[in-house]
This record gives sequence, C-alpha cells and structure tokens, in this order.
Amino acid sequence: MNDGTEKLYRGLRLLATAGEDRVIIGYALICIHGALEDRFRAWLAANPDVPSEERAAVIDRRRVQWEGLLNMMRTYGDLHDGAVQTIRRMNDARQRVAHGDELKGTRQDVEKYAVFVKRLMGIPDTAEPSVRTPVVPHLWKGMDVPTVSWRSWSGAFLLLVVADVVYDLALSTLRWQTPLDMVGWGCLVVAIILLVVGVGILLKAMVQLGIRRLLIYGSIMYLTAVVITGAITPADRRDIDHWFTSALTVADATASGVGRLFYGLVASPSNVQLAALEERRPVFLSGVVRGENVPTATLSVDRSVAPTESAKTQATSIAPASAPSPTPPDRPLQPGDRVQVSGTGGVALRIRIAPSAASRVVARLPEGSGLEIIDGPEQADGRTWWKVRGAFGEGWCAADYLVRQQ
Repeated sequence: MNDGTEKLYRGLRLLATAGEDRVIIGYALICIHGALEDRFRAWLAANPDVPSEERAAVIDRRRVQWEGLLNMMRTYGDLHDGAVQTIRRMNDARQRVAHGDELKGTRQDVEKYAVFVKRLMGIPDTAEPSVRTPVVPHLWKGMDVPTVSWRSWSGAFLLLVVADVVYDLALSTLRWQTPLDMVGWGCLVVAIILLVVGVGILLKAMVQLGIRRLLIYGSIMYLTAVVITGAITPADRRDIDHWFTSALTVADATASGVGRLFYGLVASPSNVQLAALEERRPVFLSGVVRGENVPTATLSVDRSVAPTESAKTQATSIAPASAPSPTPPDRPLQPGDRVQVSGTGGVALRIRIAPSAASRVVARLPEGSGLEIIDGPEQADGRTWWKVRGAFGEGWCAADYLVRQQ
C-alpha cells in the first residue's frame, strides 16, 4: 500500500513553486493532507496490534473515513488531542478547496502543516526536495493535480473575448487622422497583450491536463453538444440518421469556428496594414474640416474673341441632331460577375462573415478593389448582401457599394 511519501513530495514541490498563488497553495494542501492519510492507513493496515477486521476495513476509504481514521490512530497510534484538532482543521480547509472554493488560510499555515505532517510521517528535514525542483507535467497524463482551476479557464476565455472587441475597435479607429489614430494603435497594443496572456493561460491549462484529459473532456463536450443539437432540431423520427446528422453539424460548426480563428490570426497583419494605410477620414471640429487640402480648379472664359458666323451655324445645326438616346440599364448582378468597390466615400468597405451588419468583420477593402460574386443575394437589415471572393478569402458585403467591372 502507498505510504504517501511521493504524494508528500509532490505537495512540497507545489508549495515551493506556488509563490502567493492561492490556487496552487490549495492544491499543495490537498497533496500534503492526502499523504498523511495514506501514511495512517498504511501504518494501521500493517500493525499487528490492530484487529484483522479493522485492518481490512481501513484500506477501504468508503468504510473508514477521516473521523474513523483519527479515532483508530488515537487508539492504536497514541495520537494526542492537539494533533487531532490540527488535522481536523486542515481537513476542513482541504475539503473546501476540493469543492472549488479558494483557500481561506495563508501560505504560512500550509507550510507549518507540512512540517507537522513530515514529523508525523517520520520524514527528516534533509529529505525535503529542493525548492528549485520543477514540476514537469507528463505529456499524456498531465499533472496529477492541475494548478489551473475553472476560474482560470473562464478568465482566459474572457480575456480572448475582450481582446477581440478591442482589436475591432483598433481597426475602426486606425483610419482616423492624427492624433485620433494613436488611439487605434494603443487599442492594438492592448489587444495583443490580452491575447498573449489569454493564450498563455490556455496553453498552461492544456499542458497540465495532458492529452488524455483533453481528449476525455473534449469528447464529453462534443457528445453533449450533439445531444443538445439533436434534441432541439425538429425531426419526424429521431433515428440513427438524425443523430448522425447532428454529429456532423456539430463537427462542421467546430471546424468552421477553428478555421475562422486561424484565418483571423493569419489575416490580422493585412487588416491592420490596410486600416493604417487607407484614406484617412476627416475629423470635424467646430465646423472646420481637418483633412487633406482639396485642390480647386477655376474655369476662365476669354470674352474678347467673338464667335464667327460659321461657328454659330455649326452650333445651331448640331445641337438638336446630336442628342444621344438613353442607354438601357445594365442587367442585375448575379453570381459569377466581376465587381469592384465603389461609392464608399473613402471609407473602406467591410467584408463580414455573414449577411448581417452585426456579424464579425473579416476584411476592409479600399475603393476600387476587385471582387468576384460567388453567392447571393440575401436580404438582411434592410439591405441586399452578396457573398464575394477576393485575396482575403470569402465574405459578405452590402450590394450598395458594388459595381460591375468594366
């Protein structure tokens, strides 16, 4: 039976590398307290003074729990009342941590308890592992006690969501003139910092969980999504084909989401460059437009030269005969047409992932950019939308800003 030594060392290593992180200190307490429990059970199971029935029962954690274990140690191990009270107090703290609550005590409390446990287990101080000993997770199994809690997971996802919002704000403000474009660059820096911190927490969590736990948790989440999708999808018969379709739908949505994530990361430098280099939108301050100087042209007419009689005759004869007939309207746009961006007023045309003004922007195209219509039209938000393809990939844009290429 395990005597708890390895578990104690694991807790001491966690405590040595925890700093002031209360989550890691709580997991260290779980390991140290569990090591003491393993040592008590191993000692009682091997003690010939303990009746055979009690020796057999002490191995089963469901039959003999902590209170019964302490009573047996009082009887056969001469455990004094002060030690019993200390163990009970730390057992309560350990249970709160195991149920997801934050550790209420301090690092010093856990360190003192670690010294107390080492003395009860008979382990000398010289056997303590070095504080520099790293806790290296196993690639497949991960760490026995991961130090990243559900709060870290939710915090990481929240950081990524905020980073995405700040990134969109940065692209929107980069096209303004100085000094307002500096707000865009500041938002871009903040978005990068949030992204790095969030991804770092996620990677740390995945490494500590290991490939095995990730596969198990991922499978559970996938099956849950399939069941929910199949339950809310209308169907005459919920047979094997219905659930197979639900599984394919969830898989396709997952692959599409991952693909959009990677595309967004790859296309980010191009989007930032386009937003920074496109035509600047003027800033209106107190009725004065701060923008580029627009050159003006003046038409002058020399009135000193009188028209000749032949010129008068030509002008009179040509005017009614040369009136052109109206040009018939062009046919409507349709998939397969080559179009270009027009009529944006110098503001980049937003390409979105769905035909809706509320959907995510995947690219911004300047005036004159060439595109190919591949699907549509769709009606949404009072506008007509076409799905187009370009160097950025594919996306939807409003038909108001598209004209057929000549």
